[in-house]
Amino acid sequence: MTIEPKRTKGRKKETAKKLLVNAHYDATLGSPGASDCASCVGVGVEVARALLKTTKKGKTTNAVFLFNGGEETLMQAAHGFMQWSPSAKDVGAFINIESTGPWGPDVLFQHQGWALEAYAKAAPRPRGNSVAQDFFELGVIPADTDYRVLRESSEDAGNAGNAGNAGNA
Repeated sequence: MTIEPKRTKGRKKETAKKLLVNAHYDATLGSPGASDCASCVGVGVEVARALLKTTKKGKTTNAVFLFNGGEETLMQAAHGFMQWSPSAKDVGAFINIESTGPWGPDVLFQHQGWALEAYAKAAPRPRGNSVAQDFFELGVIPADTDYRVLRESSEDAGNAGNAGNAGNA
């Protein structure tokens, strides 16, 4: 499911890059999928609701929300969005909301550029660790997230677990 701002008739096309907020609702075989990653879709829906509530009437927000059912199957949904969605060309940054387990605080665990500073300023108790990013890049963690697929089209990126991943596409 992709949620995009509706264009007002007669209004000029937005030229600013958009923020992509991505989360997946599929789960690995044999898992109920509550923490990986139905809870992440819930966070994304709440972010969309808060943005809509705070956006002034008649204005749009430069955000696209992608809730996909294809992360556990080799990130096929994120890949499909980035390759074939007309909205992908407008994405300038992304936040990939991911879960690293059924409990614990939010942690920024993969990022590039703006994501670290933005997270540190906005989170009530920011937590992060660059070791996880190294583990992912070295293949020590035998897993992957949509973050990699989104980052491949980016200059700047970020990934946070139990709350999300963020970056520029």
